[in-house]
Amino acid sequence: MLLAYEDWKKRGLLNSAAGLRDAIYHGAVKRVRPKAMTDAVIIAGLLPIL
Repeated sequence: MLLAYEDWKKRGLLNSAAGLRDAIYHGAVKRVRPKAMTDAVIIAGLLPIL
């Protein structure tokens, strides 16, 4: 999230609460997607064992 915050601050998009919210959402999506993909692969790999 910090990288998204710094990027949005550098571009001048943090001039309101909505801009901060958008930066937080953008940063969260960047972090959640790879974790969700990793979890899905682990679960799919363990299903045949079960």
